[in-house]
Amino acid sequence: MRIAGVVAEYNPFHNGHAYQIEQMRKAGATHVAAVMSGAFVQRGEPAILDKWTRAKAAVLGGADLVIELPAPFALSSAPEFAFGAMSALAFIGVSMIGFGSESGDIEALKQERCALEALERAGAFAPFLKEGMSYPRARQAAFEQAYHRTPCFADPNDLLALSYLRAAGRLGVSFEWLAVKRAGAAHDSTTAAGAFASASFLRTHLEQPEILSQYVPETAFALYQKEINEQRAPIRMINGERYLLGVLRSLSREQWAAIPDVTEGLEHRLWRAVRESGSLSEFYDAVKTKRYPHARIRRIACCAALSITQKERASSCEAFRVLAFNRRGAEILGRIPKEQRQRIGVNFADLYRRYPQAFQASVRAQECASLCMPQIAPCGIDFTKKVTMEE
Repeated sequence: MRIAGVVAEYNPFHNGHAYQIEQMRKAGATHVAAVMSGAFVQRGEPAILDKWTRAKAAVLGGADLVIELPAPFALSSAPEFAFGAMSALAFIGVSMIGFGSESGDIEALKQERCALEALERAGAFAPFLKEGMSYPRARQAAFEQAYHRTPCFADPNDLLALSYLRAAGRLGVSFEWLAVKRAGAAHDSTTAAGAFASASFLRTHLEQPEILSQYVPETAFALYQKEINEQRAPIRMINGERYLLGVLRSLSREQWAAIPDVTEGLEHRLWRAVRESGSLSEFYDAVKTKRYPHARIRRIACCAALSITQKERASSCEAFRVLAFNRRGAEILGRIPKEQRQRIGVNFADLYRRYPQAFQASVRAQECASLCMPQIAPCGIDFTKKVTMEE
């Protein structure tokens, strides 16, 4: 058995994702497991479809097992997002990590990882940070100054891949790496290319079946149409905006300061801005600076609304939840050492009883996302939704 792992959001699952899984099988994977963001995604907003629908689409589209990336990691910057994902994939015993890549050059990425670590030790990022640059931009500027070229990690998928490499190093685990060169439309592209379109393009056109059907597998298209017809999708932050603004306005400066990634006195700026803003977009714009880009502010706002703390992030890798699987997925689960199997499962109520601290944030995230559906879902669907088991 050769298990390949992939880190995903499947927001939504589309032809490009199916192609990536196909390439992993061509590279020798007998089984493919995905760790996927749940109710909220790294952009700092709810996923466009619920996690069960996206996980089922992935299994019908080629994956064998989908487990949920806990919300405290899903709503983190790239290093912590990657650390949570690599922790989950290491736990289930994957030997290969496949990832989308603009460059398709894993050796170049490994070299850039070593170069960045040397630059960091030498304090090369500091001058750029003092200019007010964000950490990712300062890191790239230091690399370009030292090596006189644009790095592979300047592209979004390769930047995440670099984070996976570093996270694996932090964990002390060794994987085989497979860079799957991105086909078709670029990341976050507003146009399509051939049979491929970006997830961003598809979120925009989710309610236009004549467009959507061209870029997602037939099985996924049927699932998405059902969710739309039954008013469970699209899930959008705007639907819960007043509630979220109300929660954010209720926070003290001290509460803002306890949120992950709030540093350098940012809590004061957040506290003032939310009191003066009439919408979430106005709030994000008021807080955004060169140092703190939009995506970081959105993630901070989501963590604040969901009461996610740094301490909660640390405990959320104690156990993992299965969202969908098939026969081969069951084989992956069966290989987990017996003494560790209680830390992963399909019966969420049992898992939650044993490891409440690992799942409380993800449950809160789902309750919030349920308020952002076209028709508000009942409370507690984390405990009533059935896991997809495909033959």
